[in-house]
Parts: sequence; structure tokens; C-alpha cells
Amino acid sequence: DSMQYNRLNPLKFTANGLRFALLNYTYDTNGMPVPEGMIVNLIDTTTIASDLQKIDRTKTDCVIVFFHWGDEYVRQPNKEQRMLAEFCRKRNVEIVIGSHPHVIQPVETSYDTDSIIRSVTVYSLGNLVSNQRERYRNGGLIITLDIEKMTNSPIRIKPYYTPVWVQLPDYIIIPPTIGDTLSLSETQRISYNQFMEDTRKLLRYNEVFQEIW
Repeated sequence: DSMQYNRLNPLKFTANGLRFALLNYTYDTNGMPVPEGMIVNLIDTTTIASDLQKIDRTKTDCVIVFFHWGDEYVRQPNKEQRMLAEFCRKRNVEIVIGSHPHVIQPVETSYDTDSIIRSVTVYSLGNLVSNQRERYRNGGLIITLDIEKMTNSPIRIKPYYTPVWVQLPDYIIIPPTIGDTLSLSETQRISYNQFMEDTRKLLRYNEVFQEIW
């Protein structure tokens, strides 16, 4: 109900002493009606701005916004994604993470005057688990964000990524630490190598966004 929604939205949690607030929104429900008694946060800048204003930043170290957005199978963010990411950054959102395109899209980082990363936007994580086998669609990213906060200072973020390829028929998620030496069929090896090469090429432009295995 609305009372429970207001109590839980945004979701607040603490990890290792850092205080987080989490919001999420979707562009659509794939044409399915929202069941009575359920609430779905649709993408609307007025609503997003209002939700962000409700967050007490004196009691919150980091705000995360998840978006279900973008164009399916397109490897670059569209105009709306970029607009929404900038909309959030201007309102002091530190982390934006997106899904829906089913392919990996770029990651952007924002710096302050001391070249310290203060915000990260992951436009699309790709497919973590799926049976899609087409190029670019047969894997995804695991994102690791090391977050540090000094007293009376904004947080600083160190972003890392791990590319993961999906092996069928058992839907095994394969990182490079396993996949590089795993026994694969010729077809699987070609697919795995292509996915890793495509992913690294897409993300290589951002020198601070490092791969960890």
C-alpha cells in the first residue's frame, strides 16, 4: 500500500558504516498492467526530482539510482539515457546503473578538481544470465565499486569490472579467470573470445575503469 511504499522508498541501508539510499525506475512494464495494490516507479523526471529531494543528505553518504531503460541490442546509450544520467548527476546522485538493452553499454565517471571519481554511470550491464547467443548478447558485466568516505568529504569511488560469458546448456556464468583456460568446444571458444574482446574494446577508453578477475 501507499503507506508501506512511502516508508520503504527510497530503500535505505548501511554497509561498512556507509549510509545508502536506493531508488529505481522503469520506462515501461512491457505492456502488462500493474496489478491492483502494486506500485511501479515509472521514469518521470518530476517524480525522480521529488524522490531525490526527500533524501536527507546529512544522513546519507551515497545515492544509487537504477534505471530499466534504453534501446534493446544497441551498444550506446540513447539521448534519453544520457539526459537522465545528467539529470541525476546534477542532483548529486553518485551511482546510476542501467539495464534492459541486453548488451553492455559504456561506463562514465565524473571527477572533481582533484581528479577524484565522485560519480559513476553504468548505462547497461548486459545479460548476466540468459539464453541469448547472438554477438554482444551472450554475457554481461559484474561491477565492483569500492567506495570510501573521509570525514566531512564527499565519497570517492574506485570502479572495477568483471566481464562474464554465459555457457549453455547449464547457464554457467564464466569470468576470465575460468574461461581463459576452460575446455570449450570450438564454437564456444570463438563465442567466448569474441565476447571478451568486444567488451574490453568497448570499455577500454575509460582508463580508470579497470578489469579485475
